[in-house]
Amino acid sequence: MVFIEWGDKLSTFSDKQLKTGLDNCLKAESNYAPSLKEFISHCRNEVAGLTHNTAAYKDYIPRDRQLTQKATPEVAEGSLAEMKKKLGM
Repeated sequence: MVFIEWGDKLSTFSDKQLKTGLDNCLKAESNYAPSLKEFISHCRNEVAGLTHNTAAYKDYIPRDRQLTQKATPEVAEGSLAEMKKKLGM
């Protein structure tokens, strides 16, 4: 289930951000794989835990991945039921 957690958290990152994360991991002076939190920091190019909360540093979501319309409650409920079924919930 770890891969689901990683996939869920990293799905909002662009290909460029993921490449940055991988490149930064390879440059890091560590013999161990990063935790999810560390990898996200690498993707965001954050240095030693410093984070930016201003609008200029918000994650960019490409236009083709942005929602253009809201789902009706019926559609949302059906989608949630389908996801739960696939997850065995």
